[in-house]
Parts: sequence; structure tokens; C-alpha cells
Amino acid sequence: MKKKRFNTFFNILFLFFLSFFYSQNLFAKDNCEKFFDDLRNNFDLYTPNDYPRYIYNDFGFDFKFQWDDLNKKWILAKDDDGYLIIGRISDEENIGKINIGDILISANGKDIRKFNLKPREIFLEEFFEDGEEVEFILKNKDEFKVKLKKKEKSLVEPYLDFYIDSIELNEKNNKTEARIVINAQQELDKEFGITKAALKNFYIPDETEPYYVECPFNAGEWKKKGYVFPFNAKFNNLHKIDYNTFSEEIMVKVYDPENIPIHKKLGWDDKYSTVDYDSAGLYTFNNSFNLQNFPFDKQTLKFHIVNNAYMMFEIAAVSDASQLNLQNFIENKSINGWNILSGNLKYEPYKDPYFDNYQDSLIAEIVIERKYSYYIYKVIIPIVLILMICWSSLWIPAREIESKLTITIVCLLSLIAYNFVIDSELPKLEYLTTMDFIILMSYIYAAIPNFLSIYSHLGSSENERPCRYTDKQIELFDELIKDLSKLTRPKLGFHLLNTSGVFNYPKKQYDSVRIGLGLYGYSNNFVWDKELKPVFELKSPIIQIKKIPKGRYVGYDFGQKTERESLIASIPIGHADGISRNFGGKNINVLVNNKKCSIIGNICMDILMIDVTNVVCKTGDFALIFGPQNSASKISKKAGTISYELLSGISNRIIRKIIY
Repeated sequence: MKKKRFNTFFNILFLFFLSFFYSQNLFAKDNCEKFFDDLRNNFDLYTPNDYPRYIYNDFGFDFKFQWDDLNKKWILAKDDDGYLIIGRISDEENIGKINIGDILISANGKDIRKFNLKPREIFLEEFFEDGEEVEFILKNKDEFKVKLKKKEKSLVEPYLDFYIDSIELNEKNNKTEARIVINAQQELDKEFGITKAALKNFYIPDETEPYYVECPFNAGEWKKKGYVFPFNAKFNNLHKIDYNTFSEEIMVKVYDPENIPIHKKLGWDDKYSTVDYDSAGLYTFNNSFNLQNFPFDKQTLKFHIVNNAYMMFEIAAVSDASQLNLQNFIENKSINGWNILSGNLKYEPYKDPYFDNYQDSLIAEIVIERKYSYYIYKVIIPIVLILMICWSSLWIPAREIESKLTITIVCLLSLIAYNFVIDSELPKLEYLTTMDFIILMSYIYAAIPNFLSIYSHLGSSENERPCRYTDKQIELFDELIKDLSKLTRPKLGFHLLNTSGVFNYPKKQYDSVRIGLGLYGYSNNFVWDKELKPVFELKSPIIQIKKIPKGRYVGYDFGQKTERESLIASIPIGHADGISRNFGGKNINVLVNNKKCSIIGNICMDILMIDVTNVVCKTGDFALIFGPQNSASKISKKAGTISYELLSGISNRIIRKIIY
């Protein structure tokens, strides 16, 4: 019975506490809703879109900051001589007069180092009167002077903390995926409507302990209403946001400085509010990777935040929290496949490409280095082993060429497979990477064991001897032969001479010669031609014979005038077949029935004309363009070219017939 009564009492007590807890939460929730309704219904009274504006005067530029990791604070960046460096230009009129990176030496003749400036503590503007013209001496490549006056500015400056939680890279698509956390805050003192509404609706003082009171709100709805929104910026190099992972929230907080020791220490004695913006999500950024040194490359990842609000807004000064978080990421986090080397935050003015004005921007840079050990173990070492197998073919006798080629082909296919594997990881590049050069060189080294000979080509073989340039080239080739002849494997052959070289340097034929033009029975010298026999001829039939009176023209554009009554034969061959237009009107002869007949008029595309006045012939008889009885060398010389050009220029329209 007692146990039953105890259980009943316990249940009642539990329900009481539960209802109390629920009612407190409901009360808090109701107070937040009352605050939001009060702002919405009394917009003109509270003006919740009114931002705090700070009036100040400055010269339109700021100095470059750098993070002191030892003391965990921002300090002014200096050059080797201790002079300050321009880091940001805040007045558009100064663009072009002063540039980021300029060194400031003095102001009105006083050494800038003697001002003892400190970030957020001692500013240059404090040492000069409003309206006073100050002469600054700066240095880039050379020293130059700029005269500036302080200007009044109205500024809205929210606080911004920027966190990088994780990073993944996709070099193939030039993308960087990062989880980003952003905390932004706007302070509003007791004079602002949001503070008044918060104090009225949900601030409940508690004298027992230091604390603040807060209410969360939907960020999208809050911004849509036009209320104070501390984050008015965008990522300039953003590709997309994964909204499945993205969250954002507005938190209105009311502080009581009396109960917060640090605020009391700073002398804050009035209650105030803050509008806090918190967001987190997975962002994908565009990053242009320079992969020329792949896989031994370094990359710089950039996360570029640009002010996206009115010109009176600035992105807040780079916070200590942001820099400390970046240092923590560098020291304690990792990126798959990469070593993190360094990172920093910096200001840079951003020129809007659409509105042609300058805005504040904040850049987080992280320098990373690829872990190349994977490519050494999985690619480069296997390539070396493949090349060793390839070079083992040197011990195969040269007569077993099939075996040597089989090994080489297998090696080359293996190397090509590795090339495809590497290419699959990278975007299509317009340049070659270090790995590409390694693989291309491996192709060459894989083929070397099959080299049977080493050769060169004389630059001027047909010139009359002595020719000191040719003699020097032959001398260098002899030295090469001397060095390479020391190799036991492979046993190489050497060759140097073309057709003209055989005639001019008969004692330098080495293991073989490369006669090209000579195979067809021609050379570049009429004396040498006598020792050669042409092996082919070009003939074409007469398709028409026509009597032409004296003084008539033959050929396009009044090509040639007849000096007598003439018989003109048409031959169906022209410049489309390889007979150059240079052959027309040059007293060049062809043979008809072993009689010389000169080409008359211009060479047409498909026809040339010859004078057969003194020759007995008929349609169907053949005209010999060139052959053993009509040297291609002689007619080419008259046309201002060489026999090589004529012989190699005969088109595929000409029917070939081989006679054994």
C-alpha cells in the first residue's frame, strides 16, 4: 500500500516538473515570437533596417597586415628596411596613384617608422589635422610623391569569422570542395530599435550570474523582411552550394555588461544587442590548377569573399578567430593526397566588372603540395622496370628481329596504358606535365634497343669541294662514331651520305648510303647525271592538232603569240598533274617521235600545248615529257627549279605502269 502511494506521488512530481520545463520553453518561444511580431507590426517605430554607421576620416588607404603566429596577433607588414607596405586602397580616387605593394617611406618629411603605428590601436590619421594636405613619399621601382587629404567616410562594419572545416580537390574538373562555416555579427547599442524591441520582449535580467539572452530566427525570412543582416558578401570564385548540407540561422542576443566581466572591464555600461548570422555548408569553388609540374606540383587554393552590399559597407577587419582557425586547419587537418604547407588571410580591393567600382574583399589562401610518393611507387618505378625489360633485348641477336620487336611492342603498350591511367586523373591540358615528359622519354628509351643505326644528313652535300662547313660536319660525325663504337651492344651501323654526298665524298660511305634521287637516275649535277640512268619516263598522248595562223595567241591571258603559221598539239596534262606553270613560255622541249617540240603558251590545269609544225605526227602519238631521251634535270633547270621537285610533284592523277 505504501509502495503504491509512493509511486503515485512520484508520478505527480514528475508530471509537475515536466509541465514546468515545457511551460518555460513555451514561454521563451512565445517571447521570441512576440519580439518578431513586434518588429513586423511596428517597423516605423523600431526601424530594424537601420545599420550603425561609423564616421571617420582617413587618407583612403590602409597598410598590409600579417599574422604573428608566436604572439597570436596581427601586426603591420614591413619591408627589409622596416617601412610599411600598402595593403588596401579604400578610396577609388587613389587607384592608380597608389598601388598595393607600394612601400611608404615618409609623411610630410617624417620617417614613417617613427609614427609607431599599431593595427587597431594607433592610426596614421591621428597625427594630422582634417583638411591638412600631406605629402607622402612612396617607393615601388622608384620613389614618387603623392599629396592626399583626409576624407570623411560613413562606414557600416559587421564582424566576420570565416572557418574552413574540410577540403577535397578535383583537379580533373578544376574544382575545390570545402565545408565552410561563417559567423557574422552586427553590434547594435541601446539606441537601435532591435535592441529596444529585444529588451522589451525577451530580455529577462538575472543578477545571479553573467549571461546573455538569445532568440533564433529563420535567416531567409529575417533577410526578406529587410532587417539588419550582418553578412552581405559573396564568394567570388563560387561554383555551387550543396543545399542539402547547407544551413543558416539568425540569432538575436541581448547582453548585460554588468554581468559580463570582460565587458565591464572595457567600460561598457549599457545593455546592447547583436544580430548574429551563422551558416554552414558544402561549397564548390572554381580553382585553376597549374599542373605543369605534376606530380611534383604545388597549388594555391583561394577562397575569395567579396562585399556584396552598399558601398558604405566593408567586410570586417580580419579577425583573430579566423586566422587562428586557419592555422588550426593547417596544423591539424588534412587534404587527401596533399600536404598543407601554409595559409593566410588578406585584404584585396575587388573591381566589380559590371559596375566599374571597387569593393572590399577578403581572401583566404592555402598553399598545398602533392604527395608524390604514390606516383613514384605506382608509376615511375614500374616504368623503370619496364624499360629494363626492354633493354634486355640488347642481348638478343640482331638477326632475331621478330623477338626484339615483340618485346619492344609489349613494353610500349604497357607504357601507353600507364599514360592513359595518368590522363584519366587530369583535365585535358594544352601543355605537357612533368609526368608526360617522363612517359614520352620512356617511349624513346623503350625504342632505343631496336636502333640498328645512327645517321646524320649533310646540310650542303652538292656544293663543290672543298666546303669547310660540310668538312666540319663530317669531322663531328667521325668523333661520334668513335665514341659510340665503344659500345658492345647494340652494334650500330652508321650512314651519312645522300646521292650528292656519294659523288662528292665517296670515302665517307661508312656502313651504308641513302641515295634518294639517285635511285630514279638523277642527281643535282649534270656531270653526275651522265653516270646515272633514269628509270622512268612521263608520256602523254596528243588529243588534238590545230593549225593556227600567224599572229594568234595560244594559252590563257594571251600566253604566247605565234610568229608563223603553226601546228599546235594539245597534250592532256597540266599543273593539276604536277607540271608547274613555270614550264610555260620558257623554250622547254618535249619529244614527239624523237623530235623536239617546244611548249607554247601557259600551262593549263589539265592541258599543255606544244608546237609540232616541223614534226610528222598525228593524234594518238605520245609526247615524252621527260625520260632517258629528255632529261628531267635539264628541263627543270630551264624552269628555274630542280629535278627533285618535278619528279616528286607528279600527282596521283597520272596512271603508273611498271615495266620489268
